[in-house]
Amino acid sequence: MLDDDKGGGISVTIDGTTAAREPRAAAEDLRQMLLEQLGKTYLDVKVEFKTLEDVETVASLGGTNVPMSRFILGVTFNSATKAKAAATPAPVRTKRKTNDENS
Repeated sequence: MLDDDKGGGISVTIDGTTAAREPRAAAEDLRQMLLEQLGKTYLDVKVEFKTLEDVETVASLGGTNVPMSRFILGVTFNSATKAKAAATPAPVRTKRKTNDENS
């Protein structure tokens, strides 16, 4: 169960394939896009490859055969949003009196 006031950890695993002239670069582009987009809203975002490997299968894109790769991405983030975190006021710090101020 998640505590809506404090936020909770969310984990997602994405298992997918890419097909492009540079399939590993396409997978990296996806990883970066997820990191950037989730980071706009959520706190503590991490998007990391668990695996990234070439596969022997080719895909036909626009009549051209291109290589493929397979990946598993681990995505974690805090369910608390940046807007909610910004709306939470910081604790107020009070200055302690020193011995000189008490005299």
